[in-house]
Amino acid sequence: MFDWNLYFRLARKLKELAKNDSYLQEAYIRSAVSRAYYAAFGQARRFAESKLGFEAKQGASDHKELRDCLKQNSYTGAAEWLDDLRRWRNSCDYDESPLESTDVRAMCDQALTQANNVLQCLQPVAPVA
Repeated sequence: MFDWNLYFRLARKLKELAKNDSYLQEAYIRSAVSRAYYAAFGQARRFAESKLGFEAKQGASDHKELRDCLKQNSYTGAAEWLDDLRRWRNSCDYDESPLESTDVRAMCDQALTQANNVLQCLQPVAPVA
């Protein structure tokens, strides 16, 4: 099984790389936000499948259905963090307009904080190989 914490570590590394490369800074930060989301989403999905009976369909609807499942099972905070992360990830992955450097850095900081919150709240149920 993939260790979703590795995406979180990658997100932190991308944020650090952005500090030293003004040319690629926005790309690094956009990528960091995206990886932070998928770290949290992957771990939350694994948790919900093993503990809450969630059945992923391997499609786009899984993102909303996972958040709904978490809310229905008293993990409202995690669901809200995932929703914020999803919106930021969509912005970073799909918006073509350049993001203001201060805004994108703040978004990245928030994304890393909230992804970490999800990772801590929804610990893996079994050790990953």
